[in-house]
Amino acid sequence: MGFSSNWFTWERGNLPETNIQERLDRGVATDSWLALFPDYQIRHLSHSFSDHCPLLINTKCKDSRCVERRFKFEAWWVLEESFIGEVKSIWENSSEDLLNKLQRVKRGLQKWAVRIRYSRKAKKEMLHLKLTKLLEEDRSDENLAELIDTNVDLNFEIEKDERYWEQREDNLKLKAEYTKEEIHEAFKEMGPTKAPGEDGFPAQFYQKCWSIIGEDVTYGSELN
Repeated sequence: MGFSSNWFTWERGNLPETNIQERLDRGVATDSWLALFPDYQIRHLSHSFSDHCPLLINTKCKDSRCVERRFKFEAWWVLEESFIGEVKSIWENSSEDLLNKLQRVKRGLQKWAVRIRYSRKAKKEMLHLKLTKLLEEDRSDENLAELIDTNVDLNFEIEKDERYWEQREDNLKLKAEYTKEEIHEAFKEMGPTKAPGEDGFPAQFYQKCWSIIGEDVTYGSELN
């Protein structure tokens, strides 16, 4: 996919005579992806804690209307100190019915999240700089106390990032296709005479006849 900024992505050696630079990390895409995002750009970003630099891919969507922004509750939001206060403020300042209040909360949290995201980025950068400075100083009671506090604060910010990515890994699992084995297990756990689905057959039918019909059960079937 090419690159911009520095040509190398990996560097090692603290002296000019031992310094080595290589382009080891690359962005790779299929023809169909490139057709979807013809104006993409990949950048080699600066780095400090690793021999490798991160790669940033920007799809550069020119039309802001091309992506419909749907509300998605983020798990890391609840870790923010201002979260409860923000929800309380939005809720108490709305005199509408429940559904409209929830809509107001959605819009309010989306705006709040944008503000928080920028402040979090600045906070993490500040904490990284502070930690680097503290590690370079001589150890003392004050230095060690600050190191502990800074590590705790930084780890808390990292936990928010982990919640963010963990939620996306969970989404992949939820969107994965059901297997025949999973459908069979679900039928076995259902009450035999529970109300049948749209096909008119109760769970008992599928439990007893699985050896006959199971092979034809595929993802997307209307067995509900």
